[in-house]
Amino acid sequence: MAIEKTNWWDKKVGKDQLFQLVFDAVENIKENQSYRDINYLKWAALYSNQELLNMYGSQLYTNNMIGLQNRLTLNIIKAVIDTCAARIAKAKPSIMFLTNEGDFSQKRKSKQLTKYLEGVFDDTDLYIKARKAFIHAAVMGTGFLKFYVDYDTSKICVEHVLTSEIIIDDNEGVYGEPRTFYQQKFVDKEVLAAKFPEKKEEILALKTDYNFNTPNSSSTQVLVVESWRLPSKPGAKDGRWAVCVDNCTLESEIYEKSYFPFLAFRMYDALAGYWGKGIAEELTGIQIEINKILRNIQRAQKLMSVPRIWVNQMTNFNPEVLSNEFGNWYKYKGEKPTADVFQAMSQEVYQHLWDLYNKAFEIIGVSQLSATGLKPAGIDSGIAMRTYEDIQTDRFSLPALAYQSIFEDASHLIIDLSKDLYAYNPELKVRAPVGKFIRSIKWADVNLPDDDYIIRAFPVSSLPTEPAAKLQFVQELIQGGYIDKQFGQALLDFPDLEGYMTIANASVNAIEYIMESILEKDAYIPPTPYLDLETARNVAHLELLKATTERIPEENQEMLRVFIEECDQLLEKAQQEQLAAQQSQQALPSGPLPPETEMPVQIDETLSAVPNPTLEEIPPQAVPEAPPISELLPNTPKTS
Repeated sequence: MAIEKTNWWDKKVGKDQLFQLVFDAVENIKENQSYRDINYLKWAALYSNQELLNMYGSQLYTNNMIGLQNRLTLNIIKAVIDTCAARIAKAKPSIMFLTNEGDFSQKRKSKQLTKYLEGVFDDTDLYIKARKAFIHAAVMGTGFLKFYVDYDTSKICVEHVLTSEIIIDDNEGVYGEPRTFYQQKFVDKEVLAAKFPEKKEEILALKTDYNFNTPNSSSTQVLVVESWRLPSKPGAKDGRWAVCVDNCTLESEIYEKSYFPFLAFRMYDALAGYWGKGIAEELTGIQIEINKILRNIQRAQKLMSVPRIWVNQMTNFNPEVLSNEFGNWYKYKGEKPTADVFQAMSQEVYQHLWDLYNKAFEIIGVSQLSATGLKPAGIDSGIAMRTYEDIQTDRFSLPALAYQSIFEDASHLIIDLSKDLYAYNPELKVRAPVGKFIRSIKWADVNLPDDDYIIRAFPVSSLPTEPAAKLQFVQELIQGGYIDKQFGQALLDFPDLEGYMTIANASVNAIEYIMESILEKDAYIPPTPYLDLETARNVAHLELLKATTERIPEENQEMLRVFIEECDQLLEKAQQEQLAAQQSQQALPSGPLPPETEMPVQIDETLSAVPNPTLEEIPPQAVPEAPPISELLPNTPKTS
């Protein structure tokens, strides 16, 4: 029984009353926002090109017969949305952790943390599910991703959530920051009973006749509502989380986090409120006008464009002999019959149709070349194509930036969930691609304090990931002279760019490690001839200049001075050796060498007369006696 003027998140509300309050709150919001379901149904029908009959929770019902009769023949909404998804959502934004003047250890750990996130992205199929959220945002205005921890498998999970599953009070979300969030979803009875075995009897007793279109369906899905209430301030205990069905409360506990486990992507932000605006809403008027023109053209074509034969009444002609066979001939007397085909519609009507079609792409900012999959003439190189893509993306840069920010926010959520999961499983690890191999990265090895880094997402990775793009990038590096031909040929065979860049930057990494050891760990590491001595000396000189203004201890500054002096000595020694080698090269005769003359070999007959002695013929005193093993190995025990 519902409690008057009591919210489901109040502490005094018990589990026996909680489920009823949650379902009442959801029904009240849905009743006040019935227009939203109608709009979702209309926009989904326009995009999917089907006649949709009903939408309840997360289910769409369609009549296939009606859909075959009333499908659009020129679906501009689907063409524009799919083109935008191909342009924006095809990218895989890369995450980078930027340290605040971090030392070498922090930088190395931040790189490993980036690999950890890439492993989670791959394991959860985040890029694929983000594309689905993008399309839902383009159709319905807002798309959702849900992040949670599955403690049974000790994994972080990401779920694409249908927009129609999310329930938010418009009044509470007027500023875009609601404190109450609902998700209604259909779940199979057996799956739900396995997750909540203590409520098995109540779950199996639930009704399953939600499918209005097929009431005799064998589906065993039941409606589940999950609800969240954020705490009023950090550390407050007035937040709550609950999972309910319409006859009991499955689970409920205090919710302490300051965010919902959802990421919302909006194609375009509205002036006020939580929900966004999509492409389908923007182009609905044009699509309706296109439909009207197509219907009129179809009727006119059927009425006017059919060939008609004109026969003079005085002509002796039998129309029954007409057929559609090739080469047929007919007899007539008098005037010959004539056939005419009239113009169905004015050319202005057809021009107006294509003007509307082109205007739809222009409104959203998509090139029709992108829609048709063609590239502009004269743009052939990889650099030119990437530049052309950047120019096109600028037209709808706001959705592109919003899509990019999804992965920044997802990184924060994954890190926070990893900390929760690490408290449950100290051996938490993720498999991630590292160069040519796949390695397991433990969370304990990459866990950085939140204040030591900031997260930034970039539209594409600094290095391409697709094989064709890698090969193109390798060719550009060879042509630019950044790598030699030998390494380039190896990379063309197996384009492991990341592995090569790790080797190519080994010298810089070694110099950073030495500077960190001197300045942070008070441990001196001398330079070696294998270092890039010029670069090492310049870096040490700059660090010394910076140390004078940052109050670095004199001992560390002195180590930098010694490091610079030793670099100078090694450089001077290398110069002297190079000069000596040049002088010795110049001292060699420059002309052709004299021909070799054969010298006679003189054989000493006295030596040839001496026979070769055998081991038995050597006197015993000539063979030295080997020392005992105890003298060779002092620690070996003597044997009798």
